[in-house]
Amino acid sequence: MSAGDRELGLAGVLGAGMPPEAAWQIIRDDLAADPGALALVRQLDPASLEWSRQQWARYGLPVPWEGLP
Repeated sequence: MSAGDRELGLAGVLGAGMPPEAAWQIIRDDLAADPGALALVRQLDPASLEWSRQQWARYGLPVPWEGLP
């Protein structure tokens, strides 16, 4: 599954029927493959980043961009 096959983000991948762990891996792989997308995520305001952290934490997962170069 690629970004072109679904809506972007956690909600999009979950909406496509994937479990949260698969969503995390898909999004992490997408971000690792696209430095521009990763740069955009890193430019989000602190409130947006915190909201995203909370959404992932609901599934017991860290944000998928953590630890990427």
